[in-house]
Amino acid sequence: MSSSAGHAMMNDHPYREGRIIQARENTLKLIRTLKEGNMDDFIEVTENEALSLHGLMMSSMPSYTLLHPNSLRIIREISDFRDATGLPVTFSLDAGPNIHLLYPHHIEEEIIAWEQKQLQTFCEDGRIIRDRIGSGPEKIIDTNR
Repeated sequence: MSSSAGHAMMNDHPYREGRIIQARENTLKLIRTLKEGNMDDFIEVTENEALSLHGLMMSSMPSYTLLHPNSLRIIREISDFRDATGLPVTFSLDAGPNIHLLYPHHIEEEIIAWEQKQLQTFCEDGRIIRDRIGSGPEKIIDTNR
């Protein structure tokens, strides 16, 4: 399903207005937690936001499920790992079954070792894509004009 089709399903969704209020509140909470560096609150809001969006899809008419069984397994593994280690790792979701791990750079080695041991078998073709925050936008001068 395309993002446009998914957004269109929300036009008449009974939870639409509540979701708009929740998104505004979560945005303000995220800004506050990032300023304060409060990882516990960041994790709580980030995961709630990710799951709320998928919850809307599942409760729309017609219902649509984007998460796969392995997506749910990985979410459980993340929570169990965080509880067992105390490491501040969380997740977000895209408009599909893909899990995006979020964690501070200083724990990257522990996360990579855990990913390879616990998560890689749940990934399609065992593939993990690593990404990180960039340095910000750069102005590119078009010399072809």
